[in-house]
Amino acid sequence: MPRIPLAPARERILATASVLFYRQGINRTGIDQIIAESGVAKASLYHSFRSKELLIVEYLTTEAAAATEFLSGKAEVMAPFDFLERTIRRGEFMGCPFANALAELPQSVLIADAVGAYRKTILDYFFAQATSAGATRQLMLVYDGAYLSCKVDKPSEVLKAAKALVEGVMSAERTLL
Repeated sequence: MPRIPLAPARERILATASVLFYRQGINRTGIDQIIAESGVAKASLYHSFRSKELLIVEYLTTEAAAATEFLSGKAEVMAPFDFLERTIRRGEFMGCPFANALAELPQSVLIADAVGAYRKTILDYFFAQATSAGATRQLMLVYDGAYLSCKVDKPSEVLKAAKALVEGVMSAERTLL
């Protein structure tokens, strides 16, 4: 039977860390657990990522890239909420990875920057749909609230309510134009 080559160490580390960070939290995930579950040597981890903080930033950057890819080419104001719904359907929904990271490590400038870059992407997307700064901020508040509410309430009901709020924001936006 031919051997199936393993993914490069960096990819295995990032994939393992991403699952663990999201599932059990960043502070509860230790480097030793990431090493053991990814099957790499400690030296490989530190060769790929100089610190846990840089590994977290790469995890957030990868999450942001998935959202950006999903939104790419779309021109519907509901697309970010469709992304949220897709995230929930993948199973084991633990909330917004960006809000979670910021809540766990509020002093990290690098993590705050990664979260800020993601939020700018979503804000820019909403601005392209809404065209006014006020409506854009309202849409972002609905999006943030939906992420949190889906973690504590029934996601289908939250998404339905969030989409109704988005329709209201967009209706008010059209009336002002």
